[in-house]
Amino acid sequence: PMNDVVLYLRERERAEAAMQEAPMQVIERDGVTRRIVFVLADGLDDDRFDQPLTLLFTRPADWFGAPLEVTQNGRLVARIAAFAETAAISLLPNEEPYVVQPSHPPPGAEDRALT
Repeated sequence: PMNDVVLYLRERERAEAAMQEAPMQVIERDGVTRRIVFVLADGLDDDRFDQPLTLLFTRPADWFGAPLEVTQNGRLVARIAAFAETAAISLLPNEEPYVVQPSHPPPGAEDRALT
């Protein structure tokens, strides 16, 4: 509907993706990126402005070959194929942190849980 298009355009104009300052935006261990935390915000009322926005995500080089998961509050919201260097991801600008991480350790990383 046209109403959704107008709402989407308004959200897109105001949208801002920012790496989260706390705890950390890019978490590394032993030179391997473990996860990326970011917030997508538009400063608009989420009850009315609830259209997902599309972000272009480029994976870190050390994640190539591993499928990625995007979670929010512990809930899976998107998957990225193992060999896609870049991916378009549709996410809600709801001011809550998103976490992107490999669904299993990247090639060359130790086989241990991500923390």
